[in-house]
Amino acid sequence: MRQNEMPSKNLSVGKPEKPYDYVLQALISGLRSKMYSVLVQNGKRKMAAAGVPRYLAARDLTHDKYLEALNSTGEYSISIKQTMIRSKAHSIQTVTSSKRALSRYDDKRFILNDGVFTRPHGHWRNNSLL
Repeated sequence: MRQNEMPSKNLSVGKPEKPYDYVLQALISGLRSKMYSVLVQNGKRKMAAAGVPRYLAARDLTHDKYLEALNSTGEYSISIKQTMIRSKAHSIQTVTSSKRALSRYDDKRFILNDGVFTRPHGHWRNNSLL
């Protein structure tokens, strides 16, 4: 397109034919609710870690760490340290806290013996596995 030329009115130009074309070319690591990482073939990534500030997640968490947490056996977690300035009773304080950024343990789902598939707690088939 030339510099003085207006963009095409046809918005479908350059878009994939099917909306799930991007997903077919991605590597997805879902640890638990609101804790996942998607790495698309062109190098872009989409990460979510609930309760962790975005700038800390972008700086400290990588897709490889999500995969390591998913494939690990036993207890695995990564904590992130953050420092905040807070005001309490009209006095300003510096508070340092540590948050669990990645954890393999899913408290909302029952993880099956293969370590990949899950069922909700209270499912009738979970009683036979206990």
